[in-house]
Amino acid sequence: MVVARDFKQCEDEDYFFDVEGASFKVSRRLLVDHSFALPKLLATSDGDVGRTPWNPVLLHGHSADQFSLFLYSLSLRTPPNPLGLTMEDLLSLAELSRQYDARSLSAWALKGLLPALLLVARDTANPPSSATLIRILRLALACGDVPLAKMTQSVWADRIHRHDLPPAPAITFAEKHGLILLQIHAYYAQLLLASPYLPDALPDDMQATLTLSQRTHLLEGYYSLTSYWNRQRTQPISFSQSPECPAHDHRICISTWRSRWSVMADWPLTFDDVDVLRRLTFMVKTLENDRILEVCMSAGCRRGALEALQHKSKALGENLWHHFDL
Repeated sequence: MVVARDFKQCEDEDYFFDVEGASFKVSRRLLVDHSFALPKLLATSDGDVGRTPWNPVLLHGHSADQFSLFLYSLSLRTPPNPLGLTMEDLLSLAELSRQYDARSLSAWALKGLLPALLLVARDTANPPSSATLIRILRLALACGDVPLAKMTQSVWADRIHRHDLPPAPAITFAEKHGLILLQIHAYYAQLLLASPYLPDALPDDMQATLTLSQRTHLLEGYYSLTSYWNRQRTQPISFSQSPECPAHDHRICISTWRSRWSVMADWPLTFDDVDVLRRLTFMVKTLENDRILEVCMSAGCRRGALEALQHKSKALGENLWHHFDL
């Protein structure tokens, strides 16, 4: 036998709901004051549905505990501190308040999600799961909350690159909702996981998480980025002659740059050639601190060459979608 949960603010007509077999008795005033959807649902119900404990309104799409938390929060004069709630409870309140059109509670919960997300994102021991990030991002997109949507994608991409979360759920969600930046981050991370097996077939467990179309995009990224690096490693980035560099000295600047480029481009590293972003980052950091460039190149030419390399690295990151044919 399930004991009814009573949510009454004052002596008033009661309504009855059933969630997962749990009974809820709720005062009409609480619903009228705080929820637009539930009173409409009751108004359109047949006969005495919702008016007696023997014929309650059946609610679906959430648990009894979530509905209990929702009603309890509606009954409070002042909402609690969102940072004092778990992410699960805050998400539940945001979802149910939107579902039942409790606008004041919905605005409060949505506003609390951003600082709560930033708080859990710093917890390296217990990072938010893909399922949690999907729920947050789905809410942010549905409510048009651009800052929350951007931050959720940023946290998700960061966790993927840290190998805390698998890329496949992000690929699928981003693909469905047209989130190209998240999609690219996820595809790139998936490519790095898959590169030891490519261009041959992926292992069964990895293949099962991706559709045929997604595997095709992954293979296109592999071939395109591998080809890109094979060209780039033998073609040092060009730079303009600095006004302070005499014409006869500029040949030394060019030859020095090409020589050091060749050495660093072929430097043995622990990651695959397909990780071009990391390769270019290595080139930038190493050549910035290269003593030979500092001694043998004019200051202006050296600065121009390094800026050209930084621009190349940034441009690649901004145009990764092209390599995956997205």
